[in-house]
Amino acid sequence: MLLGILNFILDDAEARTVARRLLEPLAPGSFLVLTHPTTEPELGGDLQLEAMEFWNTNAKPPVTARSSKEIGQYFNGLTLLAPGLVSCSLWRPVPGDEPMVVPQLGAVAQKH
Repeated sequence: MLLGILNFILDDAEARTVARRLLEPLAPGSFLVLTHPTTEPELGGDLQLEAMEFWNTNAKPPVTARSSKEIGQYFNGLTLLAPGLVSCSLWRPVPGDEPMVVPQLGAVAQKH
């Protein structure tokens, strides 16, 4: 489970390496559960950038957001479960509710 973890690794290549290193020894059938802040404008990424700027000015360690394409790379070679890589608020929403979309992407994927 990498929930709000990889955003503390600022270098994109290093973050992918860490994720791969953790997945490598896992048995087939294992799952990766991951959430990560995003910069996607349609998900409110502009507000995320403001929040990150505040965090990085006032707290440690610094954080970064990534695009959906960059976050999607953590799942290369894995099978994404429905609904895929989406705003965390859209993962298993309450039927009949219309959740507010948040600038945090999440997904669950299975290793084969």
